[in-house]
Amino acid sequence: MRLFLKNKMVLSLWLVIGVMGCAGPQPAVTPQQLAAEPARKDVFAAGDVVEIKFTYTPQFNESQTISPGGTISLPLIGQIKAEGKTREELRQELMKTYSELLEQPEIMVLARTQIKRRIYVGGQVNRPGFVEMPGDMSVLEAIISAGWVDVKTASPNILIIRQKNGESYGAVLNVADALGGKRTKAFYLHPQDIVYVPRSGISKVNQWIDQYINKMVPQFGFTYFYPIGPGGAGRLGIDTTGARPRPY
Repeated sequence: MRLFLKNKMVLSLWLVIGVMGCAGPQPAVTPQQLAAEPARKDVFAAGDVVEIKFTYTPQFNESQTISPGGTISLPLIGQIKAEGKTREELRQELMKTYSELLEQPEIMVLARTQIKRRIYVGGQVNRPGFVEMPGDMSVLEAIISAGWVDVKTASPNILIIRQKNGESYGAVLNVADALGGKRTKAFYLHPQDIVYVPRSGISKVNQWIDQYINKMVPQFGFTYFYPIGPGGAGRLGIDTTGARPRPY
């Protein structure tokens, strides 16, 4: 059996998140459909590092990691919920709260580290792993941040996996024209997207599974299920909880 990755192929990619209460399998989409999706709301999450600066009362400045419960603890007011809020939403809430305590409660909220603003890059790149996403980032920028590709083995067909609302789905983006210097439209990623650069000339399913799936294990704590074999009769499960990837 041979597996070919082509520009117009429809990739039968199913990913199921979680061990219990899993969402239904989601088919692959086109790069155009993936690119047209609106970006998710940029909110704080537990583990993010938030810096609070008081313009006129710098003695109250704080830099804190959002607790597992989603809160930070600030002078005079104690704990306040930060998780699930944008920087501006948190700033407005702090301005309102401190207006009853300070004469000039001018406050800035800065995001020093945002765990969910990362892109995961794997496959035929020189430094697989995650790259920080401080702002807009294209597929090629993410690959460059991962040390660029092994030009001798990398395929121009890039697998992009998106995680959104408890579901995962993907598309295959061909970047041959862009690499050849032709004018193309940049494909911009969303936070937590996975960019996977497979090996060129894939011919055996087992080799593809071993080298392009088993070795890409972002530590998210869920399981991927990929249909394999004729008609998708078999399934490959990837446990990303930290254990060694294994077939299910």
